[in-house]
Amino acid sequence: MDASLALPPGVRPNVPVSTSSPNEREVASTDRLVKYLDEHAPLESREETARREIVLSQLTQLIREWVREQCQLKRLPRVRTSHSAVPAACPHLHVRLAGRV
Repeated sequence: MDASLALPPGVRPNVPVSTSSPNEREVASTDRLVKYLDEHAPLESREETARREIVLSQLTQLIREWVREQCQLKRLPRVRTSHSAVPAACPHLHVRLAGRV
């Protein structure tokens, strides 16, 4: 094993914090947390996820075409646009809250 990848002494990977079942307080806390998240930050549905991915794909394609056209107009070297410009420009588009693209 490479020394740079060695774990510090006493650290064991993939070891659960506890193997016991949750107690009543932990179950109640989890239920409150899930209820809060459902009310204040609902996750998007599969349909919403698919729609967001389509929109981002179309937006990325439009950006690539625009960059190509601008390079041609300005007689610049051909630009490789294989990566997505959308996440760098609009990172909040990857937020997956219900009702938002």
